[in-house]
Amino acid sequence: MRMRIGWCVVAVMLACAANVSAQESPLAPVMVGYSASEAALMQTTPVATAVNSLRWEHNTVDLTSAAVVRFELCYDTASPCPTITTTASAFTPTSAQGGPPAAGNSAFKMLLPALTPGNHTVTVKACNTELCGDASTPFAFTFVVKPGVPTALGLIPGGGGD
Repeated sequence: MRMRIGWCVVAVMLACAANVSAQESPLAPVMVGYSASEAALMQTTPVATAVNSLRWEHNTVDLTSAAVVRFELCYDTASPCPTITTTASAFTPTSAQGGPPAAGNSAFKMLLPALTPGNHTVTVKACNTELCGDASTPFAFTFVVKPGVPTALGLIPGGGGD
């Protein structure tokens, strides 16, 4: 026997995809208003909001031997790259923050800067007082703006239309 489940997604109006069988992966999200390629990208690219931090690791020995004093972050690989310099301090990440760094590394974090909604990349360079090392491999993510909470709920006379 096949189970039938109905899914509803709210966009501008309700759109229901009914009669989805359990064998057709009923837990897959319904992406209303996005092309198939955009939906696929959103499912494989990490999604960030303004409350997320960027995390990276750096070799602990190199921090001392190369006298690392700061990190430079470059967003969206523009040329010239607008960098954000940070003196981020090491932290001990929890399992929710990706767990401990790899052996011999220290973990660092920095709150994401104000970004426009959409796809972004970031690279990180370790720097001493004289120069910076090579940039990390670009990390891609999608930045989204989380809508605020609706307020002033109540009842009014009349029907549901205008």
